[in-house]
Amino acid sequence: MAISVRHTFATIMLELGESPKVVQQILGHSRIAMTLD
Repeated sequence: MAISVRHTFATIMLELGESPKVVQQILGHSRIAMTLD
């Protein structure tokens, strides 16, 4: 469940126009590809 909440959060942030780099930093991903998958 926690993973689906993180995915939903990231999706909403990106749809609202947040920078992928910012979302990457919030989620603690080491690579941008991980955030965008």
